[in-house]
Amino acid sequence: AVILTLEDITFNKTSELALSDSEKRYRQLVETIHDGIWMFDSTFATTFGNQYIAEMLGYKINELQGKSIYEFMTESQKESFRKDVPRLRQGNPMELDVEFIHREGRLVITSIHTAPLLDEKGNWMGVLAIVSDITARRLKERELEAITRMANALRDAITREDVIRIMLD
Repeated sequence: AVILTLEDITFNKTSELALSDSEKRYRQLVETIHDGIWMFDSTFATTFGNQYIAEMLGYKINELQGKSIYEFMTESQKESFRKDVPRLRQGNPMELDVEFIHREGRLVITSIHTAPLLDEKGNWMGVLAIVSDITARRLKERELEAITRMANALRDAITREDVIRIMLD
């Protein structure tokens, strides 16, 4: 006697393929986007960083793991960021300009858009951050502001000595 049991696994296979396709699309998005994707736990230790954020800061992806966001910030930025932490912990999405120090010591100015990471009960457990490098744009803005200040001062100069003093400042 032979007992044969058949089970239709079409639905399971279809679901597995759909999940696999979804994971591939997600991985491709995370690996090719030209913005940093950075995730932090409740202590602001890195739990995930994509290749772009690692390159932006001069590190390898695995070197970011477990490091606090504060380790990459300028000293003045740390104080400013600490003031934003309560709003982040409340789960409020935020947009912040944050200054980091590249591994080689140069300034990296970023625009960060945050979203809360919540557990299944809705409790705050960290932050997802999309990070754009705006260093070149911000430095150009600062340069333009300095030129504008100089032009205004020159316009108001009365004597040759005033012009020389402005140019040397």
